[in-house]
Amino acid sequence: MRVILIEDNPQVREYVKSLLIQYPGVKVVGEAEGLEDGYLLLTQTPADLWILDIELRDGNVFALLEKIDVKLMEEVRMVFLTAFGTFDYVVQALRQSAVDYLLKPVDPEQFKETIVKMQQAIPLRNLHHRIDELREIIAMSSAKPVLLEKLPLTLSKGVIHYIDLNNILYLEGVKEITYVQTLEGKKIATMHHLGHYKDSLAQNEAFIQVAKHYIVNTRFIEYFTPGDSSIKFKNGMSIITSRRGGQSLMAFFRSMFK
Repeated sequence: MRVILIEDNPQVREYVKSLLIQYPGVKVVGEAEGLEDGYLLLTQTPADLWILDIELRDGNVFALLEKIDVKLMEEVRMVFLTAFGTFDYVVQALRQSAVDYLLKPVDPEQFKETIVKMQQAIPLRNLHHRIDELREIIAMSSAKPVLLEKLPLTLSKGVIHYIDLNNILYLEGVKEITYVQTLEGKKIATMHHLGHYKDSLAQNEAFIQVAKHYIVNTRFIEYFTPGDSSIKFKNGMSIITSRRGGQSLMAFFRSMFK
């Protein structure tokens, strides 16, 4: 079985490939990390199975699928990767969908069940209608505000660690890795880029991006000095904001006193 993998996180790609090579007759014939290179790969490389991350860095994978000929899509099997599994109502909705999916971080046993099913399955008729159904489920679920109390952190080897938001001082993005600085001084390395956590924290007004590489928990800011753009936290640690980030922080503080 020939497999194409489209996923923007290199760690996730390598992990999925390491799982795929365990199955005789399964071969990864192409991989991509975005919409443009993904489109070229899917339309020019014959394959039996597409494994597609839903939320890519440069857009939603459904925008890619809309451009692909329906006849081509109905010649392949398709599995979607999604990080929405933290929220029960999304999982329940996805289970009602006719399209196969895997929750990230990928569980090896669930992956095995899916691959075995894909090896036995035949391509689906009217697959484009089922993709539309999945897209609607994701859209409706994403529209619901989700106020997290704990943030799921993906560590190495797919381990999930849940950290209380009240224990996060700030998040620091370094390329594809995000370091979560805790209140007691611990620094946790996670396997997602900063944008992933920015989306997860979007409904929590206490977390503000103050620089390209920093998201801070404003609850623990002791003071901010606009002159040198420095933030000092209550535990004595400090970071430097960008100019725009400093402006966002000042706007946040002003809003508190309205």
